[in-house]
Amino acid sequence: MNRKQGKPYYLRIDNNAVDMGIISASMNCRGCYRGVQKTISDMYGINVSLGHIYNVMKDKKDIAIEHNNNQPLQNISISANDELFHINSPILAGVDIDTLYCYLLKKENHRDGDTWGYHLIDLNKKAFNPNYTVCDHGAGLRSGQSQAMPGTPCHGDVFHIIKSMKDMLRFFKNRLKKADNYRKSLEIKQEKSSSHKKNKKHKSNLAAARKDEKKYRSIEPDLRALVGWMEHDILSISGSNPEERHEMYQFIVTELEKIEQLHPHRIKEVRTALVNQEKALLGFVDVMAVHFKSVALKFNVPEYIVWEVCKLQKYKLNNYHERKISLQRSLTYQCYEIETEVINIMDKIQRASSMVENFNSRVRPYLVVKKTVNNGFLDLLRFYMNHTPIERSFKEERQGKTPAERLNKATHPHWLNMLGFSPLQKAA
Repeated sequence: MNRKQGKPYYLRIDNNAVDMGIISASMNCRGCYRGVQKTISDMYGINVSLGHIYNVMKDKKDIAIEHNNNQPLQNISISANDELFHINSPILAGVDIDTLYCYLLKKENHRDGDTWGYHLIDLNKKAFNPNYTVCDHGAGLRSGQSQAMPGTPCHGDVFHIIKSMKDMLRFFKNRLKKADNYRKSLEIKQEKSSSHKKNKKHKSNLAAARKDEKKYRSIEPDLRALVGWMEHDILSISGSNPEERHEMYQFIVTELEKIEQLHPHRIKEVRTALVNQEKALLGFVDVMAVHFKSVALKFNVPEYIVWEVCKLQKYKLNNYHERKISLQRSLTYQCYEIETEVINIMDKIQRASSMVENFNSRVRPYLVVKKTVNNGFLDLLRFYMNHTPIERSFKEERQGKTPAERLNKATHPHWLNMLGFSPLQKAA
């Protein structure tokens, strides 16, 4: 009802409206075929067959594929690739980190280097040539990119290694707590023991328990410090110059190797990963170094000054102002301008593949309701997500705009109109 005029609306429910409802319920409501069938029946009082729903989806998939294939990708500067799974079958995904445009969503039988390489070569034909990519350390993904895009750096995702280190630290915290409780329980048993034989046994167990507790008490604080340095100093955007970061990185690896001699479980796995991933994990620092060198030349100041301004950003209010005084004395009126340039550069640096992980989390609800998923449906889903406005985002430039609009820097019609549907008309 129109509340102002008190008159009902009349809409012409024709084949266009029914088919539009089928597609809309499938995409907006993540509906399965039977759910869509029930929705159309409840809303319009029209019974549609599962075969008709399938045919409508198939026809619109072909249109979506055409739109996807005609989209040039030269505006993508930083991309993130990842894999998700549907009933043990891998689905390869790729997202532009800045615009959130999905340029790849394909189901495959394998996720090896050849499969990834095939899709990346196909993307190159659409002018896909990012400055660098960010991904986890999957062997197939990295192998495929090295074959298809040998000149494009593949930076490591810092989230996974930090999570592994925190899991390692949590393990030793729990071991320390368990050892402490066990030692206390043995002390209580020894105090209450009246038998000489039991007392001797408790004394022996207590000595071993104290030894274990002492070992974990020496390990846990060291690991806590090392994990904190790695997270907040080395792999943080605000921090020291590349040389200092690599030096601190090597120090942490060396210290972990020493602790590993006392307790290799968990530590060896993390240390090995750190050794193998150093170049990839610190790739974002090299990108910062290039930009900061340009800033230093622009303002005619030493590079270390620019890095000091970068390092300044990690401090809280009181420490920030104390440390900024010395920089202001040396830079005078240029201090604010240099800091503004540095902050703008830091905002654009990407060191995690969280955008493609977020995209995967939006795709999964569509997969849960389906026993089988083909690439035609994934192409339609990719088209829908690329041409649907983003309602909520911490970045204001993303709110209310579709990924395709931001990638092309131009508006486009409603996604249903792009699929060939005409707008609903009021009945005469």
